[in-house]
Formats: sequence, C-alpha cells, structure tokens
Amino acid sequence: MPPPTARDLRATTLCRLIASTLTLGLAACGGADNDGSFATAAAPLAHTQAQTEAPPGCTPTAPATRTLSPDKDHNTLCWGDVGWSEPTLDGAALQQNLDFYPATGSAAATTAPLIVWAHPNGRTKALDATLRDTLLKPALLGGYAFASLEFRHPVVNAPTQPNSPVPHTDIAQALNYLVAHASALQVDPRNIFLVGQSRGTLGVWTALQPPLTSPRVRAVFGVNAQTSYDGNDFAQWFLVEPARDDFLRAFNRKNPNADRYGSAVRDVTRNAPAVHLRYDSPVVGQQLTLAQMQQQDALHYPDFGPALCKAYTQAQSNACSYDADSRYHDRPDLVYEGYVRFFDRHRAP
Repeated sequence: MPPPTARDLRATTLCRLIASTLTLGLAACGGADNDGSFATAAAPLAHTQAQTEAPPGCTPTAPATRTLSPDKDHNTLCWGDVGWSEPTLDGAALQQNLDFYPATGSAAATTAPLIVWAHPNGRTKALDATLRDTLLKPALLGGYAFASLEFRHPVVNAPTQPNSPVPHTDIAQALNYLVAHASALQVDPRNIFLVGQSRGTLGVWTALQPPLTSPRVRAVFGVNAQTSYDGNDFAQWFLVEPARDDFLRAFNRKNPNADRYGSAVRDVTRNAPAVHLRYDSPVVGQQLTLAQMQQQDALHYPDFGPALCKAYTQAQSNACSYDADSRYHDRPDLVYEGYVRFFDRHRAP
C-alpha cells in the first residue's frame, strides 16, 4: 500500500472533524488508505446506517394522579406517538416517553417546580446510580419534581432526504405535555427548568423558541453544550479563514438538511431565559486550522459557551454564564454541583 499523501491526510482530517462535530462517532472515517477524495474518506453518516423501518411508538397517556405504586419511584408516561431506531444505541427501538419522579417530603403536598433532564448520546432516559446521585437526589431534596425524557435530535436523527423536516421539537412537545397535565402531576407550570448534557443541550435551543413552549422555560443548565448546529456558524466562529470552504463543502454534502438544524446563538432575545453552561475543557479563545481542531472535542467545544453569552450581551441581557475547566472531565459530581441552586435563583414566586 502506498504511503498516504497530503491530500489523503487532509481528507481524513476533514472526515474526523465533521464526524465529531455532528454528534457521531469517528468509526466511519477511514484512515489514509483511500483515493484521497473526501467521499471515500468517510462512510455514510452513522444515522443513515442504522435506519430501518421505524419501530412502533406508544399512545400518549393522561396521568390521573402522580401517586406511585409502593415498589416504584417513577411512572413512565407516553408524551408522543413516534418510535424510532436510535443510531447511538446500535439501532435500539425507542419511543416518545418520559419517566416522571414526583416531588417528595413536604413538597409532595404542594405544587412543585419541575426539572426536566435530557440525556447525552449513547444513553436512554434511564438513570443509573451516578445520575441518581448527581441529578435526581439533589432535585428531590430541593423540593422539585423530576422528569427524564426520551427524545430525538435534529442532527443525530435527521432524515437523509434533502429538504426534509428535522426532529427539532421533541423536547418542546414533551414540555407541553407536562404543562398540559401539570394539575394531575402537581407541578407548577410557571417553574419548569431544563438540564441536559451534550445531545440533551438541545434544551438550550428549545428554551429560546417561545412559540414552542408555553409557559416558557425559566432557566437551563447545560453540560458540554452545542449552542449552534449550523456548519456556517462553526466555520465562521472557530476555524481560520483558509479552512472554512473545505469544511463547509464537506459538511453540507454530508448534511442535506443542514440549513434546518438551528442555532441557539442566533435566536437569543433580550427576554431569553437564564442559561448556565459548563464544559470539561478550557476555552480555546482563537480560531484553529482543521488539523488543530481535530485535536479538540469539536462536539463539546468549550468556545460554544462564550459564543452564546456574547449573543446575550448583544441582546442587552446578562442572563448567560459559562464555566470551562478540565477539572470537570469525567466528574459528574462536580459538573452538576450546584445546578439545583442555580434553578432556585430563577424560580418564579
């Protein structure tokens, strides 16, 4: 096999960068043993490989009460009727449902504020022991009810046909379901908060779309958040000018509906809800070449945080903050520390 050429290496670099920017794994990217064209440096996107006939959805249910059976700490409720094969879980069949954990203790006798959790790729709504300790327990101790969502993502679960709608609104639809049944669930529809990680930070975009949710989300806490899914934003903000055209040609070729993915940054208004973002690596603070960006975690790029907060400042709002520090890496106990107190500060009376 001949040694890789500079063109081979550049193609592979582009493939790996775009794969990591798209919330996908890097397995689809070949090494240098290709003909040098970007088309052969990458297999089709992971979400196209796992697509089969959609599994059945479930029937939306109206909860009559938030009372649980003695052996359960949550109820599973269907908020929509769509089912899908999830590419980040080897095509596992998922449905539009949620797990609802009612408020406990003295809060159980009142109408409680609600925290809604949206998971990262490679997980489901099920809470493991770590997430119970870092997310669920602080919420319940703080007097909140808690919901964990199953949802689709506009990039990961996007259709491959051009000019097709992308699944933007799953989180918004789930919130509207919870609001519609707030009385039965004994939650306060004026005090709904979103917390999410990676894929789950679609909640940031959702909270900035007032027509989609009523009443509006009070605040969002995001970990390793993408604040834009738009390849043009990524190129303009984070790449040096000579790298942008190559990146965008490849990005748009692999994403025929990229113009529909959305950008939280572009949707900020003066009345946008409070947002706090945390990243597990320091802010870079300068534009990079493709090769330099390949050394970064482009999906969880920490400079997404400053980009969003700059938009808040330009909208004359000081409701955005971020924290980027490597001490958070693989430390969910630290990265979610204080998230409930952040929501407490933004509760409506």
